[in-house]
Amino acid sequence: MMCRRFGKADVKKIVKEPGYYDEIGHWVPGEETEVKVHPAALLPLNPDELTQDQGGTFTTNGRKLICYADISKGQEVIGNGDRYTNFGRRDYDDYAPELNIYILRREDESDD
Repeated sequence: MMCRRFGKADVKKIVKEPGYYDEIGHWVPGEETEVKVHPAALLPLNPDELTQDQGGTFTTNGRKLICYADISKGQEVIGNGDRYTNFGRRDYDDYAPELNIYILRREDESDD
């Protein structure tokens, strides 16, 4: 399987705990925890994936994440030092059950 064979990317998903109001009414933001995703392969998007998504077009800075972890749409991911947002999951269950392929957009990209 490609993910196990080539899955050498350093990938962590960001789990955000919800914030809360303390006893005197001040907002306390929730903490972020980095959870290692292994095995994981982080690949460039192919030309079809650059324009195909419902959320619009992506740039060559976008990535495809192949892994067995569950990552929610909109959840942030750190891949090889860059921060990305998950824009959705591609369905490949017919080929490899439990394998997830996510389309990621790099966080520092502007929408102009």
